[in-house]
Amino acid sequence: MKTIKVTQCLLLALLGLLSVGARQAFAQATTTTVNQNIPYERFFFVPCANGGLGEDVLLTGELHELSHVTTSASGNIHVAMHLNPVGVSGTGLTTGLGYQNTGSQQFMLTDHGDGGNSTFILRFNVIGQGPGNNFTVQQTGHTTINANGEVTVTFDNFSIECR
Repeated sequence: MKTIKVTQCLLLALLGLLSVGARQAFAQATTTTVNQNIPYERFFFVPCANGGLGEDVLLTGELHELSHVTTSASGNIHVAMHLNPVGVSGTGLTTGLGYQNTGSQQFMLTDHGDGGNSTFILRFNVIGQGPGNNFTVQQTGHTTINANGEVTVTFDNFSIECR
Protein backbone atom coordinates (compact mmCIF):
# COMPACT_ATOMS: atom_id res chain seq x y z
CA MET A 1 0.00 0.00 0.00
CA LYS A 2 2.81 2.42 -0.85
CA THR A 3 0.26 4.50 -2.75
CA ILE A 4 -1.40 5.47 0.51
CA LYS A 5 1.89 6.71 1.97
CA VAL A 6 2.76 8.66 -1.18
CA THR A 7 -0.73 10.16 -1.26
CA GLN A 8 -0.42 11.18 2.38
CA CYS A 9 2.99 12.82 1.80
CA LEU A 10 1.74 14.71 -1.26
CA LEU A 11 -1.32 15.90 0.65
CA LEU A 12 0.85 17.11 3.54
CA ALA A 13 3.15 18.99 1.17
CA LEU A 14 0.20 20.60 -0.62
CA LEU A 15 -1.46 21.59 2.63
CA GLY A 16 1.81 23.03 3.90
CA LEU A 17 2.10 25.24 0.83
CA LEU A 18 -1.54 26.27 1.11
CA SER A 19 -1.16 27.09 4.79
CA VAL A 20 1.59 29.65 4.09
CA GLY A 21 -0.62 31.43 1.57
CA ALA A 22 -3.67 31.15 3.79
CA ARG A 23 -1.85 32.80 6.71
CA GLN A 24 -1.02 35.76 4.53
CA ALA A 25 -4.47 35.99 2.90
CA PHE A 26 -6.77 35.71 5.92
CA ALA A 27 -6.96 38.40 8.58
CA GLN A 28 -10.02 36.89 10.23
CA ALA A 29 -11.25 33.42 11.04
CA THR A 30 -12.69 31.53 8.06
CA THR A 31 -14.01 28.05 7.40
CA THR A 32 -14.26 26.45 3.99
CA THR A 33 -16.25 23.25 3.47
CA VAL A 34 -15.94 20.87 0.53
CA ASN A 35 -18.65 18.26 0.02
CA GLN A 36 -18.17 16.33 -3.22
CA ASN A 37 -17.91 12.95 -4.88
CA ILE A 38 -14.64 12.04 -6.59
CA PRO A 39 -14.30 9.33 -9.29
CA TYR A 40 -12.40 6.32 -7.96
CA GLU A 41 -10.62 3.51 -9.82
CA ARG A 42 -8.02 1.29 -8.23
CA PHE A 43 -6.55 -2.20 -8.53
CA PHE A 44 -6.16 -4.24 -5.35
CA PHE A 45 -4.60 -7.62 -4.84
CA VAL A 46 -6.93 -9.70 -2.64
CA PRO A 47 -4.58 -12.26 -1.04
CA CYS A 48 -7.41 -14.42 0.36
CA ALA A 49 -9.29 -14.91 -2.92
CA ASN A 50 -9.11 -17.71 -5.46
CA GLY A 51 -8.62 -20.49 -2.92
CA GLY A 52 -5.73 -18.64 -1.25
CA LEU A 53 -3.85 -17.99 -4.50
CA GLY A 54 -5.12 -14.40 -4.55
CA GLU A 55 -6.34 -12.30 -7.42
CA ASP A 56 -6.32 -8.74 -8.69
CA VAL A 57 -9.58 -6.83 -8.38
CA LEU A 58 -10.43 -3.60 -10.17
CA LEU A 59 -12.63 -1.45 -7.94
CA THR A 60 -14.50 1.53 -9.40
CA GLY A 61 -17.08 3.98 -8.12
CA GLU A 62 -16.83 7.24 -6.22
CA LEU A 63 -15.34 8.50 -2.96
CA HIS A 64 -17.45 10.97 -1.02
CA GLU A 65 -15.25 13.72 0.45
CA LEU A 66 -16.30 15.99 3.29
CA SER A 67 -13.56 18.44 4.26
CA HIS A 68 -13.41 21.46 6.53
CA VAL A 69 -10.50 23.91 6.46
CA THR A 70 -10.53 26.48 9.27
CA THR A 71 -8.09 29.37 9.46
CA SER A 72 -8.03 31.45 12.64
CA ALA A 73 -7.43 35.19 12.75
CA SER A 74 -3.89 34.45 13.98
CA GLY A 75 -3.22 32.22 10.96
CA ASN A 76 -3.54 28.79 12.57
CA ILE A 77 -4.97 26.20 10.20
CA HIS A 78 -6.98 23.08 10.96
CA VAL A 79 -7.97 20.62 8.23
CA ALA A 80 -10.38 17.74 8.78
CA MET A 81 -11.13 15.40 5.86
CA HIS A 82 -13.36 12.34 5.75
CA LEU A 83 -13.62 10.02 2.72
CA ASN A 84 -15.89 7.02 2.24
CA PRO A 85 -16.70 4.86 -0.80
CA VAL A 86 -19.99 5.33 -2.63
CA GLY A 87 -21.00 2.39 -4.80
CA VAL A 88 -17.42 1.15 -5.08
CA SER A 89 -17.49 -2.36 -6.49
CA GLY A 90 -15.45 -4.54 -8.77
CA THR A 91 -14.77 -7.90 -10.34
CA GLY A 92 -11.97 -10.37 -9.71
CA LEU A 93 -9.80 -10.59 -12.84
CA THR A 94 -9.15 -14.31 -12.32
CA THR A 95 -12.40 -15.70 -10.89
CA GLY A 96 -14.92 -13.14 -12.16
CA LEU A 97 -16.42 -12.91 -8.65
CA GLY A 98 -17.93 -9.62 -7.46
CA TYR A 99 -16.43 -7.42 -4.72
CA GLN A 100 -17.68 -4.47 -2.65
CA ASN A 101 -15.54 -1.84 -0.92
CA THR A 102 -16.64 -0.35 2.42
CA GLY A 103 -14.90 1.71 5.09
CA SER A 104 -13.51 5.20 5.55
CA GLN A 105 -10.44 7.40 5.62
CA GLN A 106 -9.85 10.36 7.92
CA PHE A 107 -7.14 12.97 7.77
CA MET A 108 -6.53 15.77 10.26
CA LEU A 109 -3.88 18.49 10.10
CA THR A 110 -3.18 21.28 12.57
CA ASP A 111 -0.62 23.91 11.59
CA HIS A 112 0.31 26.67 14.04
CA GLY A 113 2.93 28.23 11.80
CA ASP A 114 5.62 27.07 14.22
CA GLY A 115 5.06 23.36 13.77
CA GLY A 116 2.05 21.14 13.61
CA ASN A 117 0.53 17.68 13.63
CA SER A 118 -1.06 15.44 11.04
CA THR A 119 -2.95 12.22 11.61
CA PHE A 120 -4.18 9.75 8.99
CA ILE A 121 -6.62 6.92 9.76
CA LEU A 122 -7.70 4.39 7.15
CA ARG A 123 -9.94 1.38 7.53
CA PHE A 124 -11.59 -0.36 4.64
CA ASN A 125 -12.95 -3.77 3.80
CA VAL A 126 -13.04 -5.57 0.49
CA ILE A 127 -15.89 -8.08 0.62
CA GLY A 128 -16.09 -10.76 -2.07
CA GLN A 129 -18.63 -13.36 -3.15
CA GLY A 130 -18.12 -16.79 -1.67
CA PRO A 131 -16.09 -17.94 1.31
CA GLY A 132 -12.57 -16.88 2.23
CA ASN A 133 -12.02 -13.89 -0.05
CA ASN A 134 -12.64 -10.91 2.25
CA PHE A 135 -9.92 -8.72 3.71
CA THR A 136 -9.50 -5.64 5.89
CA VAL A 137 -6.86 -2.94 5.52
CA GLN A 138 -6.05 -0.75 8.51
CA GLN A 139 -3.54 2.09 8.70
CA THR A 140 -2.89 4.76 11.32
CA GLY A 141 -0.16 7.31 10.80
CA HIS A 142 0.90 10.41 12.69
CA THR A 143 3.56 13.09 12.21
CA THR A 144 4.56 15.97 14.48
CA ILE A 145 6.78 18.79 13.19
CA ASN A 146 8.44 21.25 15.59
CA ALA A 147 8.99 25.00 15.12
CA ASN A 148 12.31 24.31 13.33
CA GLY A 149 10.55 22.20 10.71
CA GLU A 150 12.00 18.97 12.10
CA VAL A 151 9.95 15.79 12.37
CA THR A 152 9.91 14.89 16.07
CA VAL A 153 7.32 12.11 16.05
CA THR A 154 6.29 9.83 13.23
CA PHE A 155 4.71 6.42 13.02
CA ASP A 156 2.78 4.41 10.48
CA ASN A 157 1.00 1.24 11.58
CA PHE A 158 -0.28 -0.80 8.65
CA SER A 159 -1.94 -4.22 8.49
CA ILE A 160 -3.93 -6.43 6.10
CA GLU A 161 -6.02 -9.24 7.52
CA CYS A 162 -7.85 -11.95 5.61
CA ARG A 163 -11.28 -12.77 6.97
